[in-house]
Amino acid sequence: MDRACFDISEQFDTVVMLRSTTRLSHGKSAVEVEVPKERGALPPLPKFDRNPQKYVIIPAHAKLRHPIVEDRILKLKAYAETTPLNRVEWGDKKIGVITGGVAYQYAREVFQGYSIFEARPQSSHSRNNDPRFRRAGRDARRRRRA
Repeated sequence: MDRACFDISEQFDTVVMLRSTTRLSHGKSAVEVEVPKERGALPPLPKFDRNPQKYVIIPAHAKLRHPIVEDRILKLKAYAETTPLNRVEWGDKKIGVITGGVAYQYAREVFQGYSIFEARPQSSHSRNNDPRFRRAGRDARRRRRA
């Protein structure tokens, strides 16, 4: 997940925070370990381009940057709703839980056996929906009414 954070940051030219919590840091779980590829000597760092309008957000600069930020939010919203990082764990389709972050661990414990949609990345601007998950919920409601 941390590699994805760097990729998202580069792709959308924005800050991405990877936040760990005590519950996650002290948890025990199976993990997938990826062996790093062999790297030769690192290339020199690119020259830093001074751009006060981008990096020094005072009111005059913020006003100019606002349309760029709004456009980025729309792109991030679309990405968050379609990213393969989102995950559905199917269980009983009568109840579906949409969660993310540390709340996902609690939801897994409390709602064992039910379907859980883990929304990643967390974004206050996205609905983090998965059409398969919504469809399962509609189908379950239809079966109850019948």
